[in-house]
Amino acid sequence: MGILGCWLVMSGTIIPENLTGNPDSDTTLTEAKVNTPEEDVLESLPIEFYKLLPSREERVEPHTISQQIREGSAGTTTDKAKPYRLQAGSFRKPEDAERRRASISILGLEAGIEKVTHGNKTWHRVMLGPFESLRHLEATRHRLNSNDIESIVLRLK
Repeated sequence: MGILGCWLVMSGTIIPENLTGNPDSDTTLTEAKVNTPEEDVLESLPIEFYKLLPSREERVEPHTISQQIREGSAGTTTDKAKPYRLQAGSFRKPEDAERRRASISILGLEAGIEKVTHGNKTWHRVMLGPFESLRHLEATRHRLNSNDIESIVLRLK
């Protein structure tokens, strides 16, 4: 029974978000909520902080940047009024953010930590940029990804 439960959780068929912890309860797992494709993509991302700042920043899909570089439609220089940045993590604990910043520094890249409070929760975002060119942004993003550091592209509104 335990192996079946683990397999169902790992396959995404059911999610353990409503584990009751009550040993007398017969129901400990709930069925997965059906999401729209956009919600599935957003929920699958490990970095979700961009959802908290919709009025200040907007997420830019990496393929959009790559396409702009290939087509030359936006040139290689970013818009100074709306600079692009990379977010390489958002952490509740400052020491986790510092560890990520240090691992990025080992790669020869400069990252900073922004402390942001949303509601009653404080987040420590690891940020790179702003970038002078889209090519530099893309090269940095690929360098992070090749070292198993996921990042998202953000643009100030």
